[in-house]
Amino acid sequence: MNPMLDSKYTQLRQQLTDLKEVMQANREDVLQQHAEKENLLQEKWEQRKHLTTLKRISEDYDKVLSENNRYSNDRQELRDSLKMIISSTKALHNLKKS
Repeated sequence: MNPMLDSKYTQLRQQLTDLKEVMQANREDVLQQHAEKENLLQEKWEQRKHLTTLKRISEDYDKVLSENNRYSNDRQELRDSLKMIISSTKALHNLKKS
């Protein structure tokens, strides 16, 4: 074979080998980036799910707090009414004694 062609052929083979190595490295980088992207997407979905749960809890908390305040007011009104009944009962009892 012609030495010049042989030299060009050797150079071409080396360039192809180098290109193959670069392509393999790029492929590995792309696969790694794809895996990282999938992980980030999974993390994003988990955070979104967590945020939705927190929003729901926040809404429920406000409702529960409102109900709790209403029940507390109702209990206080009942206590006040019971105190008045007890006071009236004691007064009637004292009147009967007199």
